[in-house]
Amino acid sequence: MVEYLTIFPMQINDAGLELIKHFEGLQLSAYLCPAGVPTIGYGHTKTARIGQRINKDEADALLQKDVKEFEGAIANWAANNGVSLNENEFAALVSLAYNIGIGEFAYSTVARKLKEGDRAAASNAFLMWDKADGKVLAGLARRRANERDLFLKRANPMTATANFTLTFKASSFLKVRPASSKDLSSSEKIAFSKGAALNVAAIALDKEAGHHLITLGQVNGKQLEYLGRNTLWVFGKDVEISKGGKLYANNPVDSVGAATGMELFIPRIGKVTTDTFIIPSLSGGGFLTWGMATHNGTRIPGGSHVGNIMEIARRFEQEVKPLLQKRTKQQIQITSWYRPEPWNSRAGGVSNSSHLSGGALDFWVDPLSSVEVYRLLDPVWDKGLGFYANGISHLDCSGEGKRRWQL
Repeated sequence: MVEYLTIFPMQINDAGLELIKHFEGLQLSAYLCPAGVPTIGYGHTKTARIGQRINKDEADALLQKDVKEFEGAIANWAANNGVSLNENEFAALVSLAYNIGIGEFAYSTVARKLKEGDRAAASNAFLMWDKADGKVLAGLARRRANERDLFLKRANPMTATANFTLTFKASSFLKVRPASSKDLSSSEKIAFSKGAALNVAAIALDKEAGHHLITLGQVNGKQLEYLGRNTLWVFGKDVEISKGGKLYANNPVDSVGAATGMELFIPRIGKVTTDTFIIPSLSGGGFLTWGMATHNGTRIPGGSHVGNIMEIARRFEQEVKPLLQKRTKQQIQITSWYRPEPWNSRAGGVSNSSHLSGGALDFWVDPLSSVEVYRLLDPVWDKGLGFYANGISHLDCSGEGKRRWQL
């Protein structure tokens, strides 16, 4: 999992919020939507129940809470993919995701064209989402047209304010991808000496291969950038993070952050949330969640990959976690799991990585080293097992027989 110390400070503007209100419509009495789900207010489903009644103020409060989840999800997606947005573009994307779901958005042509830098094509791709059950609906067509118009309306860029200070404990680098500095070209990294400090607006701790993903803040009102971008990677053990004099530890933690409780639709499984345990225990508890597997809901697996995710989750819960718990009162953090393209390449993964199909996961165990984890699991794990020098361990369920390596 990833601990978000803060989320890139994006909020939907009034135009976007009014657009959602208009097209969702206001219902103060709960009803069943066409999919048979109890709904109330402006399309709120999470706590709705048939027979429930609310007033307009309560409906507005529910909408604000619901929208905040999608603000966080779109902000995270933008930061993860290096996409800068102005306030109208951001608001239009939140409205779209609120209606179609963040998982559908992440694999949409709108998202793909934005990652490619083609804003004109991205705006036109809004209009593709005008159908239900294969039929064009006039209401959806109007909503998509309104979202597209808002997306294209001129606005000032959204910039980040500094919330944290990142200080280098050792000479290190900011990087365009989470890889060893020796594997990066000079155009993919920039060096900082011990003691150097940066203003940081957002940090995702231990997000990939022991690296933090950071969004830089402002200096004298100007957005700070290096290597032509304001979102970069840094190796976690080389830096300290502080806010108002408080130092944040860099140890793995058990926290999903902003995407907690977000609804997802998983093929073959149905509707879940990022908090839903993949393999619940008999008592209803568990450890591994769909939020961990799907990178906080931004990587929805295809149906053929769901089984791989469930298989390694089952084996981790039943075989690996109990063994680790016998050794120490540890904290386990999943650092990488389902990683389809383009995320696998961006993480420096090999072309045949088991992460591509959800059949592998990487993790930290605090306070054990990856070598200690390897020695514990080697006698019992009958598939792929490896360890990285930076403390991360790797497990997979794919391939034939027992395979071992040091990465």
